[in-house]
Amino acid sequence: MLALIPRDADGRLTNVFTTLVRHPDLFRHFLPFGSHLLRDGRLPSRTRELLILRTAYNTRAAYEC
Repeated sequence: MLALIPRDADGRLTNVFTTLVRHPDLFRHFLPFGSHLLRDGRLPSRTRELLILRTAYNTRAAYEC
């Protein structure tokens, strides 16, 4: 299931995918939803990425920082 998932610069999968794959039905439904948000969402790419970084910073989530 993870063969087509993009990896980070070090070749590792991000935590969201390794967590979701533990529940295959959820994983299968999340991928189209997540792809839709990234490709067809209404937020401009720059705004979306700033929002992700701001949320990660505010929650002290090292995952995105």
